[in-house]
Amino acid sequence: MTLDINGYNDTFKAFVAFAQGRASGDDIARGSFGENGGLAGHEIHAGTTDRLRNWRNWRREGGEQDANNVTRTLFINAVIDMFGGRDRIPESVKKAMRTNDYGHGKPLTARRILLVKDAIDANGSMRKKALSCFHTPELRQAALDRGYRETELVRLARAVNFYAAATGCSEEAALAVVAEPGSDANRLLRYGGRFLSNARNFADGLRLVGLFRGWYENLLAAVAADKEASGGSRHPVHAAEDSVTALNASWSTVLPEAHLGVERFVFEHIAHDPNANLKATDPEEIFGAGNNLATAFVCQGFGKAAWNTLAQVPHEKRTVLYKSFGLLCVLARNPQQAKVGQGVRHFGMSLNPIVLSRLLKHIDRLAELDAQGRLDAETIAATCFPDVALQGPYKTKALFKALDHIVDQVTDGDDWTAGCRRVAILQATGCTAAEAFQAHETGIEPPPVPYLSAVQTELDKLHSVENAWDQLEGDLVRPFTYAPLANPEQHLLEDKNCNFNVAFPDGERLATNSTEQGRANARSVVEKIETLCGRVHPRQTANVMLLLSQAGISILRGGLKVHGIESNEHSPVDFALEQDAATGDITIRYSSPAGLPFAFAWTCTVSLHGTVTSTPFQFTDNPPLPAH
Repeated sequence: MTLDINGYNDTFKAFVAFAQGRASGDDIARGSFGENGGLAGHEIHAGTTDRLRNWRNWRREGGEQDANNVTRTLFINAVIDMFGGRDRIPESVKKAMRTNDYGHGKPLTARRILLVKDAIDANGSMRKKALSCFHTPELRQAALDRGYRETELVRLARAVNFYAAATGCSEEAALAVVAEPGSDANRLLRYGGRFLSNARNFADGLRLVGLFRGWYENLLAAVAADKEASGGSRHPVHAAEDSVTALNASWSTVLPEAHLGVERFVFEHIAHDPNANLKATDPEEIFGAGNNLATAFVCQGFGKAAWNTLAQVPHEKRTVLYKSFGLLCVLARNPQQAKVGQGVRHFGMSLNPIVLSRLLKHIDRLAELDAQGRLDAETIAATCFPDVALQGPYKTKALFKALDHIVDQVTDGDDWTAGCRRVAILQATGCTAAEAFQAHETGIEPPPVPYLSAVQTELDKLHSVENAWDQLEGDLVRPFTYAPLANPEQHLLEDKNCNFNVAFPDGERLATNSTEQGRANARSVVEKIETLCGRVHPRQTANVMLLLSQAGISILRGGLKVHGIESNEHSPVDFALEQDAATGDITIRYSSPAGLPFAFAWTCTVSLHGTVTSTPFQFTDNPPLPAH
């Protein structure tokens, strides 16, 4: 089994790239070392014995041997990281490395590097086992008993191995910590990226999680003091020592209960940012809005239209979205600048979803512009808002006004329902106002934009089981609001205690309503969802709960409006939950209650990691709908 080069860590890849680019296998490798002892930019340079002797830094006696030793040590440490420990390196790889020669001043040649690479490739299955599998059947079974799925064991085992190496504890003790939902180590497991590349990065991540906790508490205190000093006005008063982050923090987003949601986006950005300094000791350096794009996005308070969608966007494209929003909404870059005014900090609740959908529709082109160094406010406007005519140099405020005009344009007229539907089309497809009018008239919509989540919710509920639990319980027991049909005397159902019916994979059906029994059933629904998802999958649990609440059912309102039927998220819906035995994914099938002169249906599927995919809303005035 040959491993792809992408399976190697960055330092080893740099050595291999050097070796493969040399004309002679006897060329000597010398690393360009940074201040932290690692490679500066992971660059390897060729050298000869004569050149090494003549370099100024090694003119002293023994300098050449010292340089050789440092380079070889860096190389062997890269291999140790890949296998998770010196004792796990296969004998054939050790032989190719000639580990007994290390520390004797001998040079590392390109030929030697390639011999080690070939040995690692030949032992690919052993390397995979060393990194990805538990070392005893008992450990593996213990992970399964906790509720983890087979598909999750690879990442879990890596995190357990790295935690054990970072802390010196046994693998049994490491499993107990890493597998526990909510622990610092478990959150690093979810963030992945660089934190799962080696034990050193995992240890750095544990330190940073603790550092972030204190930094966020200080930010909360600064935001609270700012709010109190300004009396809650739109013109806050800032302290002279406020950081860039505090200057730009939105009161509506930076909240105590949003701590884990903010941490998630900030750390996932760090995990996939090769330039992030994991050794930083100043929290503002690594977490602050001036340096961390995710923090800047959070602090701008873009509202609940973005969070679940952002969680589904791949990390590299999410970074492009951060940059694009940041360029469209100016962020103060240093404490000497005036705080960004409320009027220009973001587009507002009605425009945020439209801006987000436009950016998502053109995300691949924006990524190209970013890679070319051409991503700026003007190119974003030209790419994503070609229907907005801006005179003269690009101005953010001009775009704000133009988008406001688009909303006014599609909602203008006496038919408020039609206007709301056209806005929904704008938000779902990223189309222009003219296209929204055409889609509403013909019933043929442009394709939905990628990654847009069917469920939108606040940052604090993004994967908080407790907050999702509260919302679901409250929504399941509310008295329904009827949906009038063409005849105002007709209602969806006449019973004031109308049911939300929930069917589970085991065949049990629970009817929730505002009666005493209905409230008890709502509690049972919540408990069964937790059992179904497993306590080790809080993101999945939270989103399944939210999809059964008004946050998920809100799709009904827009879906029925296009057919001239008024509804809202409290109108009754039947739910049927199914679970894929192999992947653990949960699909919710939404359908209309019996007895209506029409039928509707759609589905949402929630992965173990909480991402949501959905099918289009279906409607017929000649029930029933075909099976889907």
